[in-house]
Formats: sequence, C-alpha cells, structure tokens
Amino acid sequence: MAAIHGLRPDDSTDVLPTSSVQFVNVTRTFSLVARDISTAILLIHIHVAARRHTSQHFYTTG
Repeated sequence: MAAIHGLRPDDSTDVLPTSSVQFVNVTRTFSLVARDISTAILLIHIHVAARRHTSQHFYTTG
C-alpha cells in the first residue's frame, strides 16, 4: 500500500500524527515522574516509621 502512494515501506509505520506522539511522550513522562514521587514518599514513610520504632524502643528499654 505504501508503494502505491510513493512512500517507502518504513514511512507508513508512523501512523500517529506528531501531536499524538508528543502527547503520548508527555503522558509517559508524567507517569514516570508520578511513580518516582510516590516511591520517594513511600520510602520516607518507611524511614520515619523505622525511626519512630527505634526511638520508642530506645526510650522504653533505658
């Protein structure tokens, strides 16, 4: 089909318009950033909980 329109076969693989490709890239970037932020928040919560547990244990055994 691509040869009928005078295109090379690899030209027909880019089906999405540029704006759609940019939208997909931005969406992926935002999802990766959101995942990284949620991971960082989770690690902070774990760290704070561990410190609370350690400090409570320290004061109750002393």
